[in-house]
Amino acid sequence: LNPDRSWRELTHVIHRWREPMTKPRPLPRPDLWLTIDRAATCRGLPGIYEQVRDAFWKAIDEGRFPGIREAPATP
Repeated sequence: LNPDRSWRELTHVIHRWREPMTKPRPLPRPDLWLTIDRAATCRGLPGIYEQVRDAFWKAIDEGRFPGIREAPATP
């Protein structure tokens, strides 16, 4: 919202897409697993994204449905 509480352009987009985006629908099962290592970065989500970014978008371009899982913890 704007400071005067009026809607911003993006607010209209969110309002338009709220129902289609939240409507219950079947979720495909991943056909490719990408493994992340949370301990390999202190940068949170941006650091994790950098670990899988290229492989994730390559899979999407190939029409696949990637899933993300965490590497097993090492003692």
